[in-house]
Amino acid sequence: LAVGAYAPTICALKSDATVACWGLNNYGQLGIGSNKAQTKPQKVTLPKAVDLAAGSYQTCAVLDGGQVRCWGRGNHGMLGYGGGSHKYSPVAVKDLKDAKLVTAGMDHMCAVRKGGSVVCWGRNGDYQIGTGNNKDQYTPAVVTGVKDVVAMSAGYPYSCALQRDGYAYCWGRNVYGVLGSSVLGTAGLVRSRPHRVGPALGLAGLFGSYTHTCAIRRNKGLYCWGRNNDGQLGLGDKTNRGTPTLTKAFGEVHQYGAGWHHGCALRANGQVWCVGRNDKGQLGNGNKNQSFVPVQVKGLAAIVSVAAGFGHSCAVRADGGIYCWGLNNYGQLGNGTKIDKVLAVPAGGSAGLPAAKQPCNTNVDCAASGDPCVIPKCAAGKCAYG
Repeated sequence: LAVGAYAPTICALKSDATVACWGLNNYGQLGIGSNKAQTKPQKVTLPKAVDLAAGSYQTCAVLDGGQVRCWGRGNHGMLGYGGGSHKYSPVAVKDLKDAKLVTAGMDHMCAVRKGGSVVCWGRNGDYQIGTGNNKDQYTPAVVTGVKDVVAMSAGYPYSCALQRDGYAYCWGRNVYGVLGSSVLGTAGLVRSRPHRVGPALGLAGLFGSYTHTCAIRRNKGLYCWGRNNDGQLGLGDKTNRGTPTLTKAFGEVHQYGAGWHHGCALRANGQVWCVGRNDKGQLGNGNKNQSFVPVQVKGLAAIVSVAAGFGHSCAVRADGGIYCWGLNNYGQLGNGTKIDKVLAVPAGGSAGLPAAKQPCNTNVDCAASGDPCVIPKCAAGKCAYG
């Protein structure tokens, strides 16, 4: 599930290796051949895909076999085909045929190749491409200084890579301490090439967003660093962090979604907990109150993946159903409306996506609809939390 952390666009990689997108589409970032916004998932014409990432107004997919195709905004070269025009349909990234995963920054992209090396392309005014200069890159450029990379994340002015040995490396501009360099408030500090983040933490996963990054250790502890003005690091305060800091309140975390000013964690028990800004209901707990400590998203269980975006969040259940909540001004929740939601609602029902069942946070008549609840438990004929 690829949720744009910088714009209201969502794309999903389905179990049959096809891609569907919905939400804002002003630059063609939905990949459907037009620039019209969509309130329900629309199929993208692509060969079989294995990975997916959404940036501000651009989206890229890794195809089975290693080729990468991108679509949407291209003025800084973030589509990687060698030009700067926007594309409403997928185009091939030049000279990249052995990718295994892709990640999206605000206006740049990076891919990990099958041998563990890294290439990046797109906007480079903050040295986020990692090549030692700040010139925009219209085709993939090799990033030296990292090897045997197994995961990547990227944000507004930076990129980070996780090596198999558990070390993380970041490069770009150090706004709010996002490079993990132990220095805060130094937007002028630039790392034009990869720089190691802190000590060896035995990291197993890496998740970045606008100006904060989180990583999961092999023991499932979550460490975060960077901007914390809305409590998005989950540490109970608003103090920025310049080094990876254990977020104890999340407990054992299996996966994390870093959003614009909030974040959501998938716990081992299949529950989703979110923290940070909540002005659009992006925490999914039924209100719009900001929270500096994680709160549980109501009505969801058996979740296998979570993602956070620009005031909205989404989760995938084990049965393939997708649920979203928060800001919905361009239909990014995928439920056919443009109304914000403080509780999870089912997305899909088109483009071959499963028609997700109604979460148990609404008064739906269970008997009349044949048990529509995510957590099937009825009380007095109405759905209830189970």
